[in-house]
Amino acid sequence: MTLVSSIPTLAQGTSSGQIQVDPDVEELVLTGWLGEDSVFVGSIGLRAEGGDVERFSFEPDELKRESNDEDEVDEDEVIYRHQTSLVGEPSLSDEQHKYFQVHVSNVTVPGTYKGNIRFQLPGQDLEEALSVPLRVVAKARPQITPEVGSGNLTFNLVRCKDLQQDWWIGCGIARLLLPAGLFRDSHTLQFHNPIRADAKVQDTNVVVNGEHSGIQLSENELKIPNTATFKADGESTMPLEIDRRAIPPDHYTGAIYLNLEGGVRRLEIPVNINVRTGPTWVIFWIVVGLLLGQLLRVVEEKQPTAGQGQRSTTETIIGRGAANNPLQLIVKVAVFGVLVWIGIRTHYLEQGLILGTNPTTDYLNLVVWGLSADVASRVVTRSLVGLR
Repeated sequence: MTLVSSIPTLAQGTSSGQIQVDPDVEELVLTGWLGEDSVFVGSIGLRAEGGDVERFSFEPDELKRESNDEDEVDEDEVIYRHQTSLVGEPSLSDEQHKYFQVHVSNVTVPGTYKGNIRFQLPGQDLEEALSVPLRVVAKARPQITPEVGSGNLTFNLVRCKDLQQDWWIGCGIARLLLPAGLFRDSHTLQFHNPIRADAKVQDTNVVVNGEHSGIQLSENELKIPNTATFKADGESTMPLEIDRRAIPPDHYTGAIYLNLEGGVRRLEIPVNINVRTGPTWVIFWIVVGLLLGQLLRVVEEKQPTAGQGQRSTTETIIGRGAANNPLQLIVKVAVFGVLVWIGIRTHYLEQGLILGTNPTTDYLNLVVWGLSADVASRVVTRSLVGLR
């Protein structure tokens, strides 16, 4: 194998022929991957016409990287002449057609480099030599990394309707009770691209499943663009839209996958989502439990006790002491309200990350808690103020 260096060589002998390039070659393009292809290789077909070409010289230009930056080109953005070489004996017999390999080595920066290669005959001016445009496309595997807050998505959400839709009272109460972050409808994913080439997202895929229900979320609930471009050597973002109103209560785990052009592996973003129901039914069933406790008291006290006359309806419902003493009635109402708040705080705010996943069990537990809380409160109230 003969390698013709890019350094000019003195032509030996004489040549009576001319060099012609294959007519279908308008530009020689060499493509390769940085870090994988140590040498970018292409081939070009040449032919001698009108006589033998005993020797010719290979003269490449310095190839400069295309850039939108008008500043001075950096040294690593130039492929110098010694990095481009021709493989093969630089001679042609008359009418001989021959393929030569063109090698470009030691490319370090991704991008597109352009210039010309010339095939110069002995005694010929360089400007008159056969010139072929050369384009080198140096690709780099994407190395996208998510920024903090985008590499592992954890959301706590509440499922409730807008104020214009059904059950808007529940959503209004939820906004009073819960942090604003639980009502998020979008999230901005941030990424860093450390290489000096754009990275393109070819498509995205959402694989997220409910732990208890088995419901699989799709791009309808978690919407992310199918394509995107991460700019070279900088920060980029992708919007993630969350339709929390369409996500049933549950604990969801999975990932969002980004397939990058030229990537060996897809980019995985783990997802962990807890969705709870709105507080409307929570409050309703706690109150039902408390009222059941009061109903049990009414049944218990329906018959008059020894030494006491028949109770009025009002005394039966709210108790004799509360019926005859407004202060005691206020205390009873206050205790009732405190119990409702304790139930909401305990079972919804603190322990209700996925409340509503199993409505029958979850709401029955609230009723039982309300019932037991009412019974316990009456014992405490009796010991404090003697209310009945």
